[in-house]
Amino acid sequence: MRSHNHLFFYFIILLFGNLACNDPSFVGLDIVEGEQIEVDLRDDIPFTIETVRGEALQVYDPDDFTLTRRPEIFFCGNFVDPVFGKTEASFYTELGIEFSKPIFTTSDVEYSLRSISLLIPFATEGVYGDTTQEFSIEVYKMTQPMLDESTYLTIQDFEVDPTPIGELLSFRPTPNIVDSSLVRGLDTVFGRGLNVRLSRALGEELLMADSSFYENDSTFSTLLNGIQIRAVGDGNALLPFTLAGASINIVYDTISQFDVDSEQQLDFIFPVKPTSINTMNIQHNYAGSIVENYLDDTENPDLAFVQGLTGTNIKLTFPDLSDLEGVIVNQAELELPVIQLDGDNAQTFPPADQLLLFKETEEDEEFLFTQFVPFRGIRLVDDFDLAAFARADRAFGGSLSFNQDSTQQSYTLNLSGVFQKIIDGEVSNELLITVGPIANGEFVLTQELTQLARANRVVVGTPFNEQRKAKFTLTFTNP
Repeated sequence: MRSHNHLFFYFIILLFGNLACNDPSFVGLDIVEGEQIEVDLRDDIPFTIETVRGEALQVYDPDDFTLTRRPEIFFCGNFVDPVFGKTEASFYTELGIEFSKPIFTTSDVEYSLRSISLLIPFATEGVYGDTTQEFSIEVYKMTQPMLDESTYLTIQDFEVDPTPIGELLSFRPTPNIVDSSLVRGLDTVFGRGLNVRLSRALGEELLMADSSFYENDSTFSTLLNGIQIRAVGDGNALLPFTLAGASINIVYDTISQFDVDSEQQLDFIFPVKPTSINTMNIQHNYAGSIVENYLDDTENPDLAFVQGLTGTNIKLTFPDLSDLEGVIVNQAELELPVIQLDGDNAQTFPPADQLLLFKETEEDEEFLFTQFVPFRGIRLVDDFDLAAFARADRAFGGSLSFNQDSTQQSYTLNLSGVFQKIIDGEVSNELLITVGPIANGEFVLTQELTQLARANRVVVGTPFNEQRKAKFTLTFTNP
């Protein structure tokens, strides 16, 4: 496997070399032997950045047979942010059966329920907020099925029975603490996950159900459509979970019909499978928040706000580039300074690690590498695409960094390739900046490139900020 990786990256190096030789826009200069090249620099090109509302994002695609365009992290919480207002996140999941029917559906032996519990592991890399405060969750039984042939977005809600089938109240999450102890059936918070006791009524229903419900996952889904996990009350954290390894576990006793004193404890697992439908519902409420004052038609704003999940994004616009017609871009960089507002807490609410840059495009546009992103009218800019296998957080930038004296933070995004296309009229002059996970080659190949993987947010200065301005610098060559 390692040798295949080496061959693959050798191919990438050769490909980049050919691009560099044949496409002047890739390197920014078309060197002609015997000619002297004059490079110009400008930092006065007009641009604007403004805060725009995020859109609902796709979380389930029935045509995604490779399972590469589904979220790996599912958030839960009613998160109250001092700057960005309130975010509510809950998720739904299907469960299946193990490889064969449970014994309790095929045997005449008597049995009795001992316990039933839900196990959901944390996704430790996505934790956001203050997990030292108490948190409460409830589990609900879905009364409306999720359909294999449907496409689901983050605004999708499903009907549930109003009575919870499980709850875990007033606990302190420990997503970053490893604890190998796990006792089935206990109401407990254990290392890197939750174990929630479910109602005996649900356990009895599953034990007493006719064996026909256990023929396969499809028949089982008619017995249990799925479950919803949601938070109770307001809090200061959004908890991220991974559904890989999540399950409902039943523990029961069998009693021999010939000897009432003979008991045997057994269990059965109803897992969340790779093919299960999992969806997430996310709602953002900016009423009364600082962000509300900057949404939509604010003229010459001094601040811009970008948030993960389906929160706010930043629209970057270059209103007039007519005086650059025909130039060859060498390098184009956008610097966005981080602004710490009064009353905010960077330790509890750290700024986003990575910002991503998207362009408007057509779905059939050719691009270098397969990006596992459900198409919604935008695609990552060419600079990210080309830099992906050369560590995008270095070549593309967009990662959070300190200045030389380590007192202030900013993001620097390289948009040289896409800026050349904007000048040439091939791409819209409006770009979109979103939150994303740290970008590297492994991330590009294995994860969705959307803001659904992070709940972090950040406030940045604009060109109109008097203290810390956003800056755009262009190095170019005249033809």
